[in-house]
Amino acid sequence: AVVSTQSTGNDVVAVDRQAPGTPLSLTHLPVAVTLSVFDGVTIPDPTEAEERIEEGRVTCCVDEAGCIRSVCSSGHISDELISAALKYATTRSAVLISILRKVTATRNGD
Repeated sequence: AVVSTQSTGNDVVAVDRQAPGTPLSLTHLPVAVTLSVFDGVTIPDPTEAEERIEEGRVTCCVDEAGCIRSVCSSGHISDELISAALKYATTRSAVLISILRKVTATRNGD
């Protein structure tokens, strides 16, 4: 695969240009965990109804090594709430990855 970099303002973005149909190679399994914010309280895995009335949202992507890969937020969210969301996402992603690994092993006959 050919990798090029594109400058977008102050950010540098690596773009991997693979041939069509080439499987995506992942070194770690990423898991996204979303929390809605209401009156300074976070609610994990919001329903559609909760999303319509939320004041803000935080989505954290954490890989199986426990590394935070991305954090996206919307609305007015304090640094304390983002820190709490990261702590929750790190713990929750480990549980979700464990479940995914068990299901994958079962389906693959491992």
